Amino acid sequence: MKIKTILTPVTCALLISFSAHAANADNYKNVINRTGAPQYMKDYDYDDHQRFNPFFDLGAWHGHLLPDGPNTMGGFPGVALLTEEYINFMASNFDRLTVWQDDKKVDFTLEAYSIPGALVQKLTAKDVQVEMTLRFATPRTSLLETKITSNKPLDLVWDGNCWKNWKRKKGNRFLIKPLLANTLTISAKSAPPVMA
Repeated sequence: MKIKTILTPVTCALLISFSAHAANADNYKNVINRTGAPQYMKDYDYDDHQRFNPFFDLGAWHGHLLPDGPNTMGGFPGVALLTEEYINFMASNFDRLTVWQDDKKVDFTLEAYSIPGALVQKLTAKDVQVEMTLRFATPRTSLLETKITSNKPLDLVWDGNCWKNWKRKKGNRFLIKPLLANTLTISAKSAPPVMA
């Protein structure tokens, strides 16, 4: 009987601490500055140290940065690669999403921040909201979850150095049509880019 009375408070304390821990991730926004747009493969500061602090997780040998302004928003700059003891960057914009509405580029306001275990980017305009969350699923895989909210059709365009050497067919945009409020489906206007 005495064991039960001791275990019950301990169990309650553990459950409370676990639920409190999950809710506290937002309390640690931007503890480390993860923003940047590397211009060189080896982008060092004046003292030959890394200029940027990419987000690495789960023992990954590749990392990502948060956009540092309008030219890099819609993507996660880098990609940073650990090559032995050095970090090398693949591109300032490896892959970036641009949103068009009524044949005009949507002018977004950017909110970008890091929390433990994720990089988050929120793009906000009058009729369109985009929320992108990048996390590591395994040491070799980073996943990007993208939520797009709009009541009007949108064109989504991906650009960046990832697509630089790909041949694009005419009409390379993707059309998004709303089905219900806040529910979207993506359908291609034409075939996606193919290798040259």
